[in-house]
This record gives sequence, C-alpha cells and structure tokens, in this order.
Amino acid sequence: MAKQGNSTPAGPSTHTTRQPEATKAARGRPRKVDSEPAPPTAPLAADTDEAPDPLQILFGENLRTARLLAGLSQTDLAARSGLSQQYLSKVESGHKNVTLRTIATLAKAVGRDASVLLRQPRKP
Repeated sequence: MAKQGNSTPAGPSTHTTRQPEATKAARGRPRKVDSEPAPPTAPLAADTDEAPDPLQILFGENLRTARLLAGLSQTDLAARSGLSQQYLSKVESGHKNVTLRTIATLAKAVGRDASVLLRQPRKP
C-alpha cells in the first residue's frame, strides 16, 4: 500500500501549471527588446577627448585658484581630501564630472564654501 501525504514521486514530474493566455500568445514571437538594437549612447565628456562641460571647467578653475590661495599643491590637496593627485589634475582641467560629495570634500579641504567653487567670476 502506498503512503499518502508528503511523498515525492520517483519519476519525472507530470504536474503542469496553467500558463496565462498572454504568455501563450507571446511564445514564438521575438520580443521587442530582442528585435530592435539599443540606441547608441553618447559618452560623457569626462570619459572622452571631447571638450569638457563649461560647469566642469568653471569648477576646476575655481578649485585651482582656491588651492593656490590656500598655499596647497595638488599633492597636499590630495592628502587632505583623500583623492589622488591624478584625479585632482583631471578635476582642475575640467575633465572629471565630480559628485556633490566630492565638491563638498574639496571645498572643505581648501577652506571655501562649495558655492564659491561653482560661482562665475565677478566682472570688473
């Protein structure tokens, strides 16, 4: 006599689940995602040889000015901020798109408010 309850059959499962009609209808057709190639994405200026964004250039120039006024070299600023000298060089030249957290870190390291580093220079 066979046991009833939680026993598992020894052979392959014969139980099938009923699939929704939408799934049955979609079977065999290519999905839209598969049939159309993804549109090319434009690389960011920070990762290419393209001209940097004007705001990145502005921030970099202001950072360099603030660093020099504080009497710091890029190596000194790197030590204060925890960033590499190479990274700071790219930031100052406008070739890195920095995060708000990095802006705040760099501003503190040069003794300035972050808003000062994002400000356009005053015209005489």
